[in-house]
This record gives sequence, structure tokens and C-alpha cells, in this order.
Amino acid sequence: MKYPSPRKPLAVYSNPSGRVDYSVAVRPTTFESMDYGVLIKIYKSSIQRLYTKVDFIKEDIRTVNGRDFIYFEFVSTVSDARRTARLAPIKRYQAVQYAIQGQQLYVFTFVAPAEEQTQWQSTAQAVMNAITLK
Repeated sequence: MKYPSPRKPLAVYSNPSGRVDYSVAVRPTTFESMDYGVLIKIYKSSIQRLYTKVDFIKEDIRTVNGRDFIYFEFVSTVSDARRTARLAPIKRYQAVQYAIQGQQLYVFTFVAPAEEQTQWQSTAQAVMNAITLK
């Protein structure tokens, strides 16, 4: 219920408070890992369209456990643009990593409240650096 989508994640792990999530999703793709140079631009643009504001901390193509991944680390902001109600912006720290294997795109996402970024950033990076696809 927390992730309403036609394509539900394969798995979601949350901390006891439910404020921090790590998810793994898979979807079909026609791209190949040799397309990462183009895909990093496409995914960055998609991320920027999802939120009111995005402050990128890191974006690159990197190798983890012998496999290349597209990696983004950022703080996203969603602001309420309605005139009738002004809610406080929602800010989240996120680390997202993409990998293509065969005809599948794997998406690994770590999300925490932005005010807890310093508490969770090293954990997010460690989790992303531990991913192994077989």
C-alpha cells in the first residue's frame, strides 16, 4: 500500500519507524549496459521531473562487485503548489542505483527524511556498495 504502482517492487525493507526504506524493483528494458552513458542523462531528467527541486550530491556510472551501475545520490523536495493550502515541503535524501541484466532493469532505492541524511548516508552508501547481481 505504501508503494502504489502498476509494477510493485520486488521487496521493500523499512526501519522500525517506517521513515526509512530500501526497495528493489525490476522492470523489462530493451537497453543494454553499453547504453549507460545515454541512460544516465535520461534517468537524471526523469528524477528532476518527479520533484519540485532536486539537489544532486553525486551522479555517475560506477562499478560495484564487478558490475557497472548508474548511481544517483540526491535530496528531493516536493512543494505544495496549490493556492488553497500551503503544506510544508517534503524533503527526502535518496540514493538510487540502476543495473541492467539481460532484458531486466534493476532499481535499488534508499530513501530517508532529509533531516536524517547525516544519520543514514553512510548506511545508504554501504548498502549500495554491497549489491551483487548473479
